Amino acid sequence: VKERFGLIREATMEEVEVKAGEMLYLPAGWFHQVFSMGDEGGGGHAAFNFWFHPPDAGAGKFDAPYTSDFWPRDWAARAFPQQG
Repeated sequence: VKERFGLIREATMEEVEVKAGEMLYLPAGWFHQVFSMGDEGGGGHAAFNFWFHPPDAGAGKFDAPYTSDFWPRDWAARAFPQQG
């Protein structure tokens, strides 16, 4: 593992508490672990994950994780349909 993932020793942990009405966005490819529970008042609780297509292995860029323009084109077609 050390030879393949040499920077693993430099990894640090971040802890985040997400409260009711908030959301946490994690960029594609970020490793994470989630512990989820309801509030102390016994209110309802739901955890929701939405996965887009994982980044292309060859892209190698944080700000451009895909080598094709499929996802930007798909988003544009759904979010801003062509007017008549």
